[in-house]
Amino acid sequence: CQGNPQPQKRLTGKAIEDVLQENTPHLMTIQGVVGPAIGECNGNPCIKVLVEKKTPILQQQIPSMLETWQVEIVEKEQAKSF
Repeated sequence: CQGNPQPQKRLTGKAIEDVLQENTPHLMTIQGVVGPAIGECNGNPCIKVLVEKKTPILQQQIPSMLETWQVEIVEKEQAKSF
């Protein structure tokens, strides 16, 4: 296909772009979160949440799934290698 890329979509549920947009305001209220983005987890699209430091408290506050999309927490230091 040429032109605008189509949003990544599952067979059921919302496009990952829509889920990210809807959840960004809440994620940004969590202390230690730098920002969310769309990334890749094990070859599949996922939502990555960039944090200052990955702590047990943040792991409890940030969900492992948003809608049908996997969420991965990434420390700022790890993100530099991408």
